[in-house]
Amino acid sequence: MSIWFPQLPLDRRARLGDARLDGPYATIREIKNARSLIGVSEGARRSGLTPQMSVTDARANCPDLMTEPCNAGREERLLRAIWRWADKLSPSIALDEPDGLFLDIDGCTHLFGGEQAMAEIALSDLRQMKMTPRIAIGDTKRGAWALSHFGKAQISISARGDSRAALQVLPIASRKSDPNFETDLRQAGLKSIGALYDFKTAELAR
Repeated sequence: MSIWFPQLPLDRRARLGDARLDGPYATIREIKNARSLIGVSEGARRSGLTPQMSVTDARANCPDLMTEPCNAGREERLLRAIWRWADKLSPSIALDEPDGLFLDIDGCTHLFGGEQAMAEIALSDLRQMKMTPRIAIGDTKRGAWALSHFGKAQISISARGDSRAALQVLPIASRKSDPNFETDLRQAGLKSIGALYDFKTAELAR
């Protein structure tokens, strides 16, 4: 199981009852020498702002935007607190820093009534903590990660033994590989994971 918190900095502010979240508000971080939005409030989204947008472009679209730098230390402590909560689901948990968890749930799902029920329990608990997770279950760690980050639903579960079918519609970026390699694949006209299935390894290398 992969549990991803795409707006972990914003969730931390929500847990503190920050009233600024009622309007256009975003947490920001410097990425490649440019300040970019990370967590975006609902009010900011209504103004057309999205994560990864530059602060300059965001303020041009929404002059009333309020921003605050992310606090990596406090966000890490929040993630570790959630890691301790996740012990109720599985004894085998790993951090997927900076904003996620991996759980080995093999042999645990029957205790919760199956994979879907287990994921729904996790989602319910996390919502009560004022967190906004995306949860996925797959045959492999990388498959679960891809589904949590790029799947369309808040809970994504691939059929046991059939991850290929669930992953084939996801974009190349869901491979979590070297960005330059991803660029090469896209320039070769390969836009989805499924497009790779038709190639043998040697053919793909050429």
